[in-house]
Amino acid sequence: MPLVSWISICLPWSEGGFDKRELLSWNKALISKSLWQVTQGTNRLWMKWINAYHLGTMSIWKVQQRVSHSQSFRDLLKVRDEWVDNVGYVASAIQSLELCSVRGKLVLSAAFDAIRKKGDCGYQDLIEIHSTSRTISDSLLC
Repeated sequence: MPLVSWISICLPWSEGGFDKRELLSWNKALISKSLWQVTQGTNRLWMKWINAYHLGTMSIWKVQQRVSHSQSFRDLLKVRDEWVDNVGYVASAIQSLELCSVRGKLVLSAAFDAIRKKGDCGYQDLIEIHSTSRTISDSLLC
């Protein structure tokens, strides 16, 4: 029996998976919500702390990661860097994050879909794989 990776199980049906949510990508989507709140200047205590102790006058998109930063802020910067790496440029990352929002709020499912690993296997590939495995198993049994 062939082994299947967990990432391929977590892909949507349209990409050949079983449509399960991969927790690492879901966690990144949740952290993206905090990133979104920082970029929007949300007036919450945690955002005020981020601005006072980590950002100052700098943008979240320009600040460099340091050892003195808290773990939660370093995680925020890692997710920020992943958004930038996915699209190539900071401006594109900001735009991608904005596309995941509706009326000023980040839609977690849209952020999850944007940040997760994508598969390239569609229904046709699954049908071919299934029919090939059926032919092989039939020939082994006969």
